Amino acid sequence: MRNFIKESNAGLVASSGKLWHENRRFTVKVLREFGIAKAPQLNAMILQEVLKICEIIERNKDEPQDLLHPINVAIINMIWKLTAGKQFEYDDSELKDIQDRLIVLTEDAHTLGPFQIYPSLLQFWSPVRRAYERLVKGINRGQGFEKLVGYMPFLTIAKEVEKHKLSLEGKAPSDYIDAYLQQMNELEERGESSPNFTEFQLWANVSDLFFAGSETTTHSMTWCILFLLRHPDKQEILQSEVDQVVGKDRLPSLDDRHQPGGVQSKERFLDEDGKVKTNVSNFLPFGLGRRQCLGESLAKMELFLFMAIFMQKFTFCVPEGHPIPPREANESLIVHSPKPYKVLLKERLHDSRVLHA
Repeated sequence: MRNFIKESNAGLVASSGKLWHENRRFTVKVLREFGIAKAPQLNAMILQEVLKICEIIERNKDEPQDLLHPINVAIINMIWKLTAGKQFEYDDSELKDIQDRLIVLTEDAHTLGPFQIYPSLLQFWSPVRRAYERLVKGINRGQGFEKLVGYMPFLTIAKEVEKHKLSLEGKAPSDYIDAYLQQMNELEERGESSPNFTEFQLWANVSDLFFAGSETTTHSMTWCILFLLRHPDKQEILQSEVDQVVGKDRLPSLDDRHQPGGVQSKERFLDEDGKVKTNVSNFLPFGLGRRQCLGESLAKMELFLFMAIFMQKFTFCVPEGHPIPPREANESLIVHSPKPYKVLLKERLHDSRVLHA
C-alpha cells in the first residue's frame, strides 16, 4: 500500500522514528500491565468471551451457523476491554458500524493490491479509484478530525477518550486510554509535553490495535474451523487430546498450553517425537524484528483457548446440502477464507455443567 499512500506518521503501524519507538514501547508496557503478561486475568477475560459464543452456538445448534460474527465480536471485545475498560453487546449498533468499516478496509485493500505494480492505471477504473480515495482518507490521518471518520472507529474512540478524561482525576489507570491520558498529563505537569504523546496519536494507536488485533485473529480462527471441516480425522485427534489432558469436568485453561502439543498444531509443526517446533524458519505469521506484532502473545492465547474449548464442547460438521469450504485464500491485507461458510455443530458434552462454568 505504500506505493499509494504517503506516510502519515501516526499510530503504531504507519509511524516511524522516535514517535513510533516511544509509542510502541509505551503500548507494550501498558498492555502487559493490564493483562497480556497476567495469565490468570487474561484467562478469565478470554474465557468469558468464549462462553458467550458457546451459548450462542447452543441456542442455534440445530441450524447451520456462520461463526465469523460472534468470533469477531469476542476478539473486538477483548481489545476494547484492554484499551477502554468496557465491552460491546453482541447486537450493539455501534459495534456493527465498526465491523462494517473494517470489512470495507480489507475489501478495498484487496481491490487495490494488483495496482501497486502499475499505480497509474487506477485512474482508468472507477471502482479502484473509489477504493483508493477511501483508503487515502482512512489512512492519511494527519489533517484534522474530519479525516478520521473513514474506515477506523475514530468517532467511537474519540467519544470514549472524552469520557475517560472526565473520570481520570484521582484514580489509578485501569485501561490503555487511562494510562495514555495520564502519561500526557504527567508530561505536561513536568513541563515536558511531547509531540509524540497527543490525543490524536492516542486515537490512531487505539484504531491500529482494533484493526491489527481483531481481523487477524478472527480470520485465523475461521481458517482453523475451515480445516477441521475439511479434515474430520484431525478434528478427532484434537478432541481426543483435549479429553485426555483436560477431561470433561473442567474447562481448558492457559495452563494447559504446556501439556502435549497436538492441540496447538498440525503434523507439520511437530518434530519426530511429537513435540511442537518452536522455530520454523519459513513460518513468520507475526513478523520479525523491531516491528514484530506486539499482540503476538495475546493472539496465541486467544487461539489456544478458543479452539481447545470448542474441541471440548463441539464437533464441527459441514451442513447437509452445503459444499465443503474450499481452501483457496482470498488474498487481501488479511488472508481471508474464500467466502463465508456455514457450520453445523454437534454438542459433545456429557455433563452440561461444563458449558456454563
